[in-house]
Amino acid sequence: MGLKVIPTNILKFAVDVNLDNFEQYAITIEDLLAREQSQFESHVEEEKSKWPGQDIDEFFGMYENDYRRLSEVFPDLLRKSFFVACYSFLEHTLLDLCRYLQKKHKYTVELSDLAEKGVFKARTYLKKVVGVDFPDRSALWTDITNFSHIRNFIVHNNGQLNKTKDADTVRLLVKQKKWISIDAYECLQLTGDFYKEIIGGLRNFFEELLVALSKIQIPE
Repeated sequence: MGLKVIPTNILKFAVDVNLDNFEQYAITIEDLLAREQSQFESHVEEEKSKWPGQDIDEFFGMYENDYRRLSEVFPDLLRKSFFVACYSFLEHTLLDLCRYLQKKHKYTVELSDLAEKGVFKARTYLKKVVGVDFPDRSALWTDITNFSHIRNFIVHNNGQLNKTKDADTVRLLVKQKKWISIDAYECLQLTGDFYKEIIGGLRNFFEELLVALSKIQIPE
């Protein structure tokens, strides 16, 4: 009976392409937001010079909603949707990998047999069924666990924290990281360069996973 090493080149290519696309998308969107806001502010200053009224608060009041959309609402929607998309990519990639390995090597245990969900189900499958030395003892996996909490609050609670243990974990994360904060309404806010942390973390995690996968030898 021979031994077969799991091929990782296709997975690496798919991960690199997708993360590159995510990164370029984030850069483009943040640039567009900055330009739109700059153009808006220039327009307001130009109109201000023509304002015939004495009440300057009345003038700025006419643009208050537009300013809030460009400076708060649009960035918040785009950044949170981007975060969820990145996490979904991570989750689907890991689950698809498990399904591929089960089908390819005919493992009797299927992914659906496990009770866990998402990335945690994939981790258990790769560790217990495939035998991968899954990189879940590093700071990268801690970050991914935190990402899952953030994703859940965004998807299920519109980004607002509650009184659960997961919320306490996220609050601790906020104290340690500069790319995320909590506003006065207990809602999560992501900074303009948060994507660097997310993309960088995913790249490093997949690098560790690919190394672990390349060391697995499966009987042919």
